[in-house]
Amino acid sequence: MFRVAIIVAAAALAGCQTQTAGTATPGGSYPTVQRIDGRRAATHPEIIPIFKQDTTICSGEANKAAASAPLTHRGLDLTSNLMADKVESDQRKYIERVYLGCMAARGYERSDNQATVKVTY
Repeated sequence: MFRVAIIVAAAALAGCQTQTAGTATPGGSYPTVQRIDGRRAATHPEIIPIFKQDTTICSGEANKAAASAPLTHRGLDLTSNLMADKVESDQRKYIERVYLGCMAARGYERSDNQATVKVTY
């Protein structure tokens, strides 16, 4: 009987986990951006190092925001998991806003057209 109680307790504790906010989006990717002034890397290769620098700085700002986010706790019940999902979703949105705000200060805007903003290094 004691062994059964230990197995049940271990299974119950295995369902509990703590997660950090992580990065802006799954996989650590950020939204795509394009220059506000319309310049593109294909026609202005001199902007590639500037873009690299800007994305590095803004990724760092977003990562700082992610590091300061509170932990989310998951349990065995559906309600706590749904609340944790909501908190994590809100955190991802906040981190994305930090990144986009930083990029906007450097002359970029969000782009929905993936083909026009791909910059290969």
